[in-house]
Amino acid sequence: MDVLLPRSLEEALEMKAARPEGLPIAGGTDVMVELNFDRHRPEAMIDVSRLPELGRWRRENGSFVLGSGVTYARIMREIPDLLPLAQASRTVGSPQIRNRATVGGNLGTASPAGDALPVLAAYDAEVILGRAGGQSRSLPWNEFLLGVKRTAMEPTELILGTRWKMVRGPGSFSKIGTRNAMVISVAGLCLVLDEERRAVRVALGSVAPTVIRASDAEAFAGAALQETGVWDGPPSRSALPAGVIEEFGRRVAAAARPIDDVVDLGPERPGRCRRGAVTVLVRSNVNGEWREADVWPGSSLLSLLRDHLGLAGSKNACEQGECGSCSVWLDGELVCACLVLAAQAHERDVRTIESLGIGDGLDPVQEAFVEAGAVQCGFCTPGLVVAVSHLLSENPAPSDDLVREALSGNLCRCTGYQKILDAVRLAGARIRGERP
Repeated sequence: MDVLLPRSLEEALEMKAARPEGLPIAGGTDVMVELNFDRHRPEAMIDVSRLPELGRWRRENGSFVLGSGVTYARIMREIPDLLPLAQASRTVGSPQIRNRATVGGNLGTASPAGDALPVLAAYDAEVILGRAGGQSRSLPWNEFLLGVKRTAMEPTELILGTRWKMVRGPGSFSKIGTRNAMVISVAGLCLVLDEERRAVRVALGSVAPTVIRASDAEAFAGAALQETGVWDGPPSRSALPAGVIEEFGRRVAAAARPIDDVVDLGPERPGRCRRGAVTVLVRSNVNGEWREADVWPGSSLLSLLRDHLGLAGSKNACEQGECGSCSVWLDGELVCACLVLAAQAHERDVRTIESLGIGDGLDPVQEAFVEAGAVQCGFCTPGLVVAVSHLLSENPAPSDDLVREALSGNLCRCTGYQKILDAVRLAGARIRGERP
């Protein structure tokens, strides 16, 4: 397996032309799970996470253009006025995952459960594809997404981004899952009112082989709003006749085409690869010291830290970004080390739990965990301490709700969350100088 590290979009497109079998990897939140569980062994991977051209967004001529490398965390921070997209972004995984995952990744994976996809469908977005030589083309979302994990992208193309006409009118995104955070969508819905065209748009995710629009429900709702004069005044539920909203809901539900399994593993995969056959050299600034290691190209950053650099503080618990026990900082961003390809950390700064503390002593967060009894069995503690340290460095006086959201990607298998919350409050008070 080869890992290619382009430094510009042009170089990446040339690599894709020369190596069409190369699998693009940005945040890695889907790809690394496949690698960690030995479900996929691509011949080559192309790291597109450092391409500045893909990490931009802009408004131009009444349209919005979103680069494929813009992360969900940035969407939440930088463009909250795009409410449905911001709401969908907030439902994606944990803070660690949102710092890495991208809309381009949702498009490339083409899972019907992709949280951003119903929003793109409701916006009538088009997907921008590029290839070497400055060539590009755009496809409507419904022509790009062909089925479960199938797209119309050619082997030599990369996803550059998406574009849609700005819509005047309210919108929202809702998601149903088995719990409040860190969950794959059981059903997702994006509703947009296009006041200029007097149209209702409803897109559904996880209820069919790909994202779909509820066209019958859209036509029904648009006509109902026209007949009642709602389009000419402020939207009001009370202006609609009894039963209209219920009928709209029935028509939306009727659009669903549920499938039994959204995972298509294809033919039986071959046995495990010989991992020692090929290695790549990774050089990273780890906790302030430049370190090097030869690793298997598919190795995660977690494997690099634990197996090659002897830093065992970050724990290997799930290998799919579910528990946060391997939380570290990559260039100052909180990430799950199990979902970062080791080669993606080449020539970058990595900080682990071992970087905390003062000499042989503990730092305020570590001391608070000990004093509050939040350590318990200790396995999840390193990831929790890193996540709490990150939170308090940005906001030393967080509300309880903000603490719970910040730690939503960190699971404690001892279930003693109350003492963890006590430790956060104690550490925050000490950082603010309010407690000895």
